[in-house]
Amino acid sequence: MKEKRGPDYFKGKTVVVNGAASGVGAEVARQLAKEGARLALTDVQQDLLESLRDEIKGTAADVENYNIDISKREAVVTGVEQIVHRYGGIDGLINTAGILLTGPFHEFPYEKLEKILDVNLKGIALMNRACVPHLMKKRAGFLVITSSVSFLHGAPIKFLYDCTKAGLYAMSQGLQLELEPWGVSVHVVLPFMIKTAMTEDLSNMPPLATTLAERTGMTSPGMVAHMTLKGVRNHQFLILPGREAKYMWRTYRFSPKVLGWVTKKFSGVKGPED
Repeated sequence: MKEKRGPDYFKGKTVVVNGAASGVGAEVARQLAKEGARLALTDVQQDLLESLRDEIKGTAADVENYNIDISKREAVVTGVEQIVHRYGGIDGLINTAGILLTGPFHEFPYEKLEKILDVNLKGIALMNRACVPHLMKKRAGFLVITSSVSFLHGAPIKFLYDCTKAGLYAMSQGLQLELEPWGVSVHVVLPFMIKTAMTEDLSNMPPLATTLAERTGMTSPGMVAHMTLKGVRNHQFLILPGREAKYMWRTYRFSPKVLGWVTKKFSGVKGPED
């Protein structure tokens, strides 16, 4: 078993936080700032990113913002090159970027279909591809990918989101095997529903998600960020922040049929009226 990293592990480290403008990404940035990390914050929401930088620049060892549309290859490659030029390298990448778009598949606009795949799956792949060679060069460091326990069973109305999260989990597994010989640790975070701007309007959520949120509550971004950084220190591949995430993971492992039954029961799917 690998030795745990110390409490000062992040001090002086250059960490790219992808999707830092709000939610879990912003909380990760705040906590890393307190630990003395050098931060490269990426997002397309520049107003929020600038506010965050102003908030944490007094505690972080260094912090700079980068306007990177991760769905565009050129933007990712250029942005990462700028980060490496400024800091001389990268010690870690934490991917928290993602969007949630819902709706019946037969009515789902093609533009939205392409967007959720471009951001949630293609975008994370592009960021990893741009940053991984710099981690390998150091023979050290870490890579974090934020997936979701929702991928364990695709739900109606939001299964495109679930598909992207399933892809991220598989990506994490493959990268773990590829990068371990290079001294780079890989971590995948599988949270339950997180209380962020993305989940504020439950009216756009499928009945299953609404029911679970009402009965169990939502996970706080701060807790997810804390568990993520703790997992990196502990060389923990699978990070399950919160009891709901742990419960769903265990249910899937020991009785996937139960998870399928719950998904179907509360899915709210309706057939033709005629």
